[in-house]
Amino acid sequence: ESATALSRLDELLPDVESNYERLASAILKTGVNAVATEQQIVRGVSQIAAITQTAGLATPEIVALASAMSSLGFSPELQRSIVTSSFTRILNATTQVTAATEKFGEVLGISGAQFQAAWREDALGTYERFLREVASRNDAVSVLQSLGLASQRLTPNLLKLGQNTDI
Repeated sequence: ESATALSRLDELLPDVESNYERLASAILKTGVNAVATEQQIVRGVSQIAAITQTAGLATPEIVALASAMSSLGFSPELQRSIVTSSFTRILNATTQVTAATEKFGEVLGISGAQFQAAWREDALGTYERFLREVASRNDAVSVLQSLGLASQRLTPNLLKLGQNTDI
């Protein structure tokens, strides 16, 4: 079962290139330091791999994000929903600097161009900072609404993730 899972992840992830030992090591190391099991992490990775690659995340970053979300009790399908919704919105906002990019930048106290550059340089770090900042605000729900990131399912889970970026 483990060999099949690693082989499947090799197909989904950009930089595994049949280096199963490195992939297994990343999953194991993350699993040891997380509440989630390695199996939960693998299932999460398989669900978020496509969209996170589009954002430029490397395999260790994808594993870390899936681990954090699994540790918070997010099912693989919920992980896919949250990451797809939020990353798609941010990716669309960062293709060129627009009013949407400015809104994302505003949350972090930077310009839209700076947000675009930060996302392109370190998408996961920018995502974590963004979620942490939104979750710390009294107007978090209205901020998410203004960014098109509010729904019955998405809002509480983005806030939960933002409140637990240290996982």
